[in-house]
Amino acid sequence: KELLTASKNTGLTRWYAAICARVAARQRCGSLPAVPPVYIVRPNEMAQLDRLIENGGGGLASLEGAIGVGKSTLAGAWARKHQLKGTFPLGIDWLKVGRFEDRAFWLHACLGVPDDEAFGSWLQQRHRLLILDDVQDEQTIEWLTKFGDMAATVLITTEFSAWLDGR
Repeated sequence: KELLTASKNTGLTRWYAAICARVAARQRCGSLPAVPPVYIVRPNEMAQLDRLIENGGGGLASLEGAIGVGKSTLAGAWARKHQLKGTFPLGIDWLKVGRFEDRAFWLHACLGVPDDEAFGSWLQQRHRLLILDDVQDEQTIEWLTKFGDMAATVLITTEFSAWLDGR
């Protein structure tokens, strides 16, 4: 408690908060995670994901299943495959979302867009892949669907099913 009091008085609190935000951003967003040296190759699921980007791609899709079945590994392996092919020249962004409590944080810190309007424009860029890993609430889906048709490809991994049904 004394350290916090001293920090508030010396202005270190803002500095410390900025450092914590940078560390949090690195943990939640950035480059693709490494594909494990040993994992279950899923050619059928990879082919289904490939169909997402046929004819120019774009849109919202999800990988759904229980915790630990390999959704994130599959998404990472598929994204790496297309990174090597150059399928997404505007970039592949990976965000570990979790709960959707701080949308403004990951929009700005991770994607560099200041608000929802700019994100809507960001989604209209073809040849871009956004992977939202470990989505844990329906708010994320509801928010994404408000943007309508998108040129970018957005892939969600979640343990919950049927969130995209009828959308």
